[in-house]
Amino acid sequence: MNAHSCKIYRYAGQGGNGMGRNEEDAVSKLFILIIIALIVICGIISAYVFVFPPGQQKVPRFTATIESSGKTVYIYHDGGDPVVKGSILIRINNETIPPQAISFLHAQDWPWSAGKTLKIEYPGSGQPETVQITHTSGSVQMVYSLRNSNSS
Repeated sequence: MNAHSCKIYRYAGQGGNGMGRNEEDAVSKLFILIIIALIVICGIISAYVFVFPPGQQKVPRFTATIESSGKTVYIYHDGGDPVVKGSILIRINNETIPPQAISFLHAQDWPWSAGKTLKIEYPGSGQPETVQITHTSGSVQMVYSLRNSNSS
C-alpha cells in the first residue's frame, strides 16, 4: 500500500486581517506607549496646575506714609511693588472710600507705584484717623493698616 501523505501548510500568525503576529505585537506596543505618554502628559499638566494655580496673583508688598490736612488724606507710596487699579479697597475710619474720591497728585496715574501719591477726600464725619488698604486678588486678601501721623 502506497501511503499518500498530505502536507498541510499553514502560514504562521496570519489571520483574516493579513497581519502577522509580529506586526500585531508592534501595534500593541505602540498603542501602549501612546497611552503611557498621554498619562504622563496629563500628570505633568495636573502637577503644574496644582503648583501654579491659574488666576492667582502675587499680593504686592509696599510701604506707605500717610498724612492729612483737614478731611484730605495723602498716601505716599514709599517703595515696594506697584498696585494696579481696581485691586485695592481703601477704608478710612472703617468707612469704604468710593473710587471716585481717590485721585493722584501731579497728574499721576495707575499703577500706584513708588514716588506716587494718592489723594483722598474723606467723605465721613470727623477727622481721618485710621487708613486700611485691602488688596484683593482672587481668594487672597491682604489688609494694610496705617495710623495717620497727624491724628491725635
